[in-house]
Amino acid sequence: MIPGTCRLCLQDTQLCNSHVLPEFAYKPMYDKKRFMMMKTDPHKAVQFKQKGLREHLLCQECDNVRLGRLEKYMKEIFMDGRDIKSHRCGGEIWIEGFEYAKCKLYHLSLLWRMSISDLPIFSQVSLGSQHEEQLRRRLMDDDPGEPEDYPFFAVLPTIENQWYEDYITQPAPLRIGPHRAYILVITGILYLFGTNRELVRSHLKGWKDGLLKKDGRWKILTMEAKDIPYLNTFFAQQAQAERRRKAQRQ
Repeated sequence: MIPGTCRLCLQDTQLCNSHVLPEFAYKPMYDKKRFMMMKTDPHKAVQFKQKGLREHLLCQECDNVRLGRLEKYMKEIFMDGRDIKSHRCGGEIWIEGFEYAKCKLYHLSLLWRMSISDLPIFSQVSLGSQHEEQLRRRLMDDDPGEPEDYPFFAVLPTIENQWYEDYITQPAPLRIGPHRAYILVITGILYLFGTNRELVRSHLKGWKDGLLKKDGRWKILTMEAKDIPYLNTFFAQQAQAERRRKAQRQ
């Protein structure tokens, strides 16, 4: 704990060493109570860490209660499979049973935390003060908004039809028409986060069914990783960096 101003409630208080991404997101990556951070920069060594990436952002109330309850709920859904049903239809997976407000606010909190973070891995997520403040107010007011407000989509990338949950990627910015978006993988799920409802209305009309719905249904697509340019680039950079690191060690 250190003294400072909580980024969520704006109170001057003691700040926790808060997770930017929830701790359960790292669980599939742990090997003997640690996880490995791969680097695409060949001059930077692979790092082993015992805890997820954290920094002093939030007071105890906001960290443990306001956002903690959302993380607890999503852990029970994603890791424990509690209170949900799913069925697959071709390349689509329909999941039913989400509490719309909790699920939506959890994902808005991820986008907001990545944007306010000073950690290098999140440096490319920059929403600007206006969006950061709008998201902060939504989190404080428990206001998830409509499905098209700050839209987000999920894809399960597969490699030869096999899904792997044990990796997280650095978020990267995208321009879709005039709109800003961000893409990253968390626990093997590829997310596309938008900042403007017009993204769906004018440029991703075919993706509208992939928005989390108020009745608790969510359609998640499955795609081969090789058909996703972002992941193709990421894996190629990782492989090239590892080859260079091996060459430097020899």
